[in-house]
Amino acid sequence: MDVETIAPPYPPIDQTDPRLLYILRNLIAQTASDMGCVYVRNVDTNTPEITAVYPAEVTPMPDWVMMMQWLRDRLERIRTGSLYAGNGPQFYSLDETMGFSGAVLWAFLIPPDLAGGIVLFFRERSVTFTSESAPDTAVLIEMAQTTLENQHLVEKLLTTEAMAYTAQAIAKDPSPQSIVHVMRDHLFDAHVSSGTILLYGPTDVERPSGPFDYLEIVASWSRELGSGLLIGQQFPLAPFEPWLKSLERDKLLSIIDLKDFLATLGTFGLTVIDELQAQSITILPLQSSLRRLGLLVLTTDKAHEFSPFELRAFQIICEFLTMTTITEIVQKQSNYIQQIRAALLDAVTNGVLMVRPDKNATILTINKQFTEMFGFKEDEAQDASLWTLFDSIRVAPNVRRDLLKNWQESGPTQRDEGEFKLVNTRGIASDIEWYSAPVYQEKEFIGRIYTFHDVTTKRSAERLRSELLARVSHELRTPLTSISGFAQFILNSKD
Repeated sequence: MDVETIAPPYPPIDQTDPRLLYILRNLIAQTASDMGCVYVRNVDTNTPEITAVYPAEVTPMPDWVMMMQWLRDRLERIRTGSLYAGNGPQFYSLDETMGFSGAVLWAFLIPPDLAGGIVLFFRERSVTFTSESAPDTAVLIEMAQTTLENQHLVEKLLTTEAMAYTAQAIAKDPSPQSIVHVMRDHLFDAHVSSGTILLYGPTDVERPSGPFDYLEIVASWSRELGSGLLIGQQFPLAPFEPWLKSLERDKLLSIIDLKDFLATLGTFGLTVIDELQAQSITILPLQSSLRRLGLLVLTTDKAHEFSPFELRAFQIICEFLTMTTITEIVQKQSNYIQQIRAALLDAVTNGVLMVRPDKNATILTINKQFTEMFGFKEDEAQDASLWTLFDSIRVAPNVRRDLLKNWQESGPTQRDEGEFKLVNTRGIASDIEWYSAPVYQEKEFIGRIYTFHDVTTKRSAERLRSELLARVSHELRTPLTSISGFAQFILNSKD
């Protein structure tokens, strides 16, 4: 990895806490050193973030890179458990090629999750100091520690307040673009140059967990390009598989050295990264325990590793977004299933009605044939009580009473059937055959289904056949009786 890409950038002088500059200026004066800097770092990582440098003249970049690489190496050897208030200075000799001959380092904790310190650099190798020659150094170091602790607490307080507002804003409008805007307004520091939400695709309600072929941008904001300009752009997954596997394993991907990452991008991706002025990329997954949904991608305009507190804030946003996305997916699946069920029910020639197992027999679903058969509108029947609904059907009062009594007394294992005569809205009578059975799901009684079959044609045919047989029987019986009587007369005459 090219060390230049991991060197913490020089902090802008107008963003530096003047108290830290005051401390550095006095430390340099007391110790006869030539340059000093204040750093903070996460206790789980070793990349320092420089928060103050004095004097303000910028050190040549090659020297700065080597100095920061030296500091990173030193921090790797410092155990967190060895840090405590009142730690004394550690003196080091340096390679003069970096522009300095020696350094002194104070390292301390910044509760609860940061470490910090001060480094002074000397151009003259022979320059040293003692507590007697620089009596105020301990006080100045303690002031620096207190200042950094206060900064950290203020940052946490502001981030917590921002998260509370963010949660409220997301609850009002959980769309991806709205979430990006909320992060921009309340969570992004000045160095965050863009925020992008990508979802895996193609999406299919029948296969919500993939396989996927690409990532599609569904929300974006950048300081250079504005909001929403990149929405709809797709990136094939194949070139990113190694990075995605790393992300799935570590739940976080922070890319400070972009060289290898840029090699996986096409021309469009390279153009986007260039326009975003991205110097580092942080990627967080949008995923549940069962499925991966997408990514939250943040870029910064300087090499930067987010603090654990910042990352936790972004992870909470990802959890919000994941819940929102899963809710949308589940809703789409539910709508799809309902559409399939409705299509199947409407394809059935019988009227179908299903009710909940409550005392009101609340209607869960009906089909088109049921509404046409009984003259109800779908919105009238949906979620209504079956008992109330059937109070208005056109049947004889005694038939209605017997029907409702029968249905209300049906137990969770009972199957029933019967028939009644219905008069429709046009005054035409119909013969309706009905059947009722309980519905179970994994041995749990979840409702009762009723089917209604119009048997008017069948009953008319049966009546017609019966009448025909009666008429034919009568017509045949009359002449046969005459013939039989005449034959009997002839026989009697012969006698």
